[in-house]
Order: sequence, then structure tokens, then C-alpha cells
Amino acid sequence: MSNVLADLEQLRETQEERRKQYRLKICRPVHIRILDPTENQIEEDTTTLDISGYGFCFATSRNHYQLGMSLFLRFGSSPLRSPSFAGKECVGDVVRVHNFSTRWWTVAVRFRPKP
Repeated sequence: MSNVLADLEQLRETQEERRKQYRLKICRPVHIRILDPTENQIEEDTTTLDISGYGFCFATSRNHYQLGMSLFLRFGSSPLRSPSFAGKECVGDVVRVHNFSTRWWTVAVRFRPKP
């Protein structure tokens, strides 16, 4: 995974920043489940690469994420024990999928506002 993070950091240095809010480089456990009942009920436990108030980004070796896909998200605790994300459950939408190596994708998810 450290090679993935190094490759991702190199990719970020070459791209123009378009984010509305600064992202914190925090590794937080997150459980992801696809919400669409017509899709295979794929679940994944992974770790965030960065988080903001609008969403987060994660790396995955799975290539099933698509733009607009709705996801159920459950954040776990971390060694930092920060209460801001620990135990939080929410829904988000995939807003970017980028294949940056032969085996790894980064997926950006925007949190859906609560009704």
C-alpha cells in the first residue's frame, strides 16, 4: 500500500487543484456498500486517503465503482480516536474514478446532504 500512496502523491503533484475545501490527509477505516439493489451487493473495507467536509478519497484494487454510484458509508475508529468521523454513517455518491496504475484506482466520494 505504501507504493500506492507514493504513486498517488506523485499524480496529485501534476494535477491542478479544483477542490472547494482543503482535504486532510487522514487514514480512517471506512466500510463501503453499494446502495443500488440492482447491482451486486459488493461491500469493501478500506481506508481513506483524505477527508474534507464535502467528501473523501480512497484507493481500491477493485474496478467496479462508477460515476454517480450511490454508496452507504460507515466510518470506524482510528488510533487517533477522533470523534468527528468515528461511528458516522452516511450516504455518498461517486464523483470521480481514476485508474492510476495497472492494479489501483482512486475513488472520490461526495457526502450527500442530510434531508
